[in-house]
Amino acid sequence: MCLLLIPWMTIWIAVAINDTFGASAGIIAAAAVSILQLFFRPVSYEYISIAAVAGLSPAMLLGADARIVLPASYAAFGLMWCASAFMKIPLTACYSAGHYGGEKAFDNLLFLRTNRILTAAWGLLYIVTPIWTYPLLGTDLSAYTGLINSVCPILMGVFTVWFQKWYPARFAAGGS
Repeated sequence: MCLLLIPWMTIWIAVAINDTFGASAGIIAAAAVSILQLFFRPVSYEYISIAAVAGLSPAMLLGADARIVLPASYAAFGLMWCASAFMKIPLTACYSAGHYGGEKAFDNLLFLRTNRILTAAWGLLYIVTPIWTYPLLGTDLSAYTGLINSVCPILMGVFTVWFQKWYPARFAAGGS
């Protein structure tokens, strides 16, 4: 999951501090993840992330307004998650399968259903993030946008840990 997050987090934090630095850092992060993939087994979402960040970053260097590009990057990230919720293997399943028997987990419908719900929830979080990011970038707090936008994912992470235990147990007990 780190390979997926590195390019996104780089632009979210660095662009909020300085457009040019952030855009350059985004390009470097996308290139670094491309190289790191030589040492790890990449999944399709990492390729999508590299392409998206490598496309958004030069746009800012060419004059696109970071106040538009940064919220758009959150929306793009969220759309990737939401779209994957409709795929055979949702995004979160790709990264959590190792804890549930590797690729054998993909044959477990409850594992896939749990991950589909979590993937959609994460996607929705990032789709709504631009709602407060855009106005925030127009304030004195704009340099802290990355930090402020980290609060909800931390809370969602806590929810994820709880949900991935609760939902299968509820389902096994006869709930739906």
